[in-house]
Amino acid sequence: MKRKNKVLTIIAITFVLIICFWGGLYIFGMQSEAYKFAVKFIGDNKAVMNNIGPLKSSRLAFFGYSVRYSGPHGNAEYKIIVKGEKGKGTVYLNLEKSAGVWEI
Repeated sequence: MKRKNKVLTIIAITFVLIICFWGGLYIFGMQSEAYKFAVKFIGDNKAVMNNIGPLKSSRLAFFGYSVRYSGPHGNAEYKIIVKGEKGKGTVYLNLEKSAGVWEI
């Protein structure tokens, strides 16, 4: 019985650590400079405004992003779920960072 409890404890701890790891990556993705630039771009984009109206909320898809950069260069891919006054949708963006500046 004790062995079974140890195995269950190890499985539970492993599960919690995996959740914390993925949660940390998700939070890092949302706090990144690239994500903030992407959300600003979406909020200012006329095509988005025409389809869903002014942006009310946005969130990063849990498994919908990739960010890689080192110093002044890098790239990012985002799947951002948006909601506006007229509807909702999903925006896919590819960003490049060159000379320290993010561009769509």
